[in-house]
Amino acid sequence: MTVKRPLFFILLLFFSVEVRAHQMAHVHGRAHMSIAVIDNVLEVEFASPAENLVGFEHTPHTAKEKQALEATKHQLASGENLIRFNGANCRLEDARITVPQSEGDHAGLYASYRFHCDNLASIKSISVPLFASFSGIEVIEVQWLTSSAQGAETLTPQSNELQLQ
Repeated sequence: MTVKRPLFFILLLFFSVEVRAHQMAHVHGRAHMSIAVIDNVLEVEFASPAENLVGFEHTPHTAKEKQALEATKHQLASGENLIRFNGANCRLEDARITVPQSEGDHAGLYASYRFHCDNLASIKSISVPLFASFSGIEVIEVQWLTSSAQGAETLTPQSNELQLQ
């Protein structure tokens, strides 16, 4: 790749730090997402209080809580439940779901994804269907960056499509 690659990772690091900083505010009902696009690679970082996704924030103790957490991790790992591309053929290359293992009472879930797209320039929009799967999420604050534009948007269950222009 060209000189763009180091810049891409610097910006991705910035967004990752930004997502985690927002997560520290820890507002139930809110989640945060950062999207960075360069060449045919799309990187996504997602953070949410665990309460929004599994209904509790502590380390799971009961079999029911452990099952709920595993089901959520499995659902997030597919990438399809997180993000859908309208106008481009994209394949998930990597997904990492992180669940803090502390006994703190404000745990969050973090996910990072890397997609490879055949023609990223043809993406018209990105849908974020998380609201249908996780009713605890009321708002997703999204920051996005492409090689030609950047922006921020607030998504809701009624308006869950992001225009990257």
